[in-house]
Amino acid sequence: MRRLWGVLVVLLVLAGCTTERVGGDPDRTEAPTGPLDLEIPIELARVSPAAAGKSTDARTLPEPDGNKLAVDEPFLTITRLEHAKTQVEHNTGNWSLLITMTEEDGAVLSRWTAEHIGARVAMIADGVIVSAPMVQSPIPGREVTITARYTRDEAEALLNRITGR
Repeated sequence: MRRLWGVLVVLLVLAGCTTERVGGDPDRTEAPTGPLDLEIPIELARVSPAAAGKSTDARTLPEPDGNKLAVDEPFLTITRLEHAKTQVEHNTGNWSLLITMTEEDGAVLSRWTAEHIGARVAMIADGVIVSAPMVQSPIPGREVTITARYTRDEAEALLNRITGR
């Protein structure tokens, strides 16, 4: 799988902000209906403010572009999603993943982001950082969009990897 990915950003998407069209939407690819047990868990960890290798609690992991970041131990490991799909970002034409976490995981992320404004949070799948944005505000709710310069194939490949489809 091609690993040339752009800058990744995690954006909040509020529940109920989207509507489905009758007959489906060609700009969205639905995952299996209902809750999903992930084949590859998604870990969320703070990007270590210490320099790589200087923090005893940090591990160094690669980003898709080959750069490495030091990350602390995960504060959340997501093993189940209520829903997941790919969609096109109309303002950029790039593809993204929209995930809906469980109530419990959404509450953990909401609390953590409220307490860590200005910190970077790494989303890790299969030992690779797929996103490491800076927390600009608390992320309430359960829906999160993972955006990048994904092509449709890349977004679907990532979704398929984590869900085991």
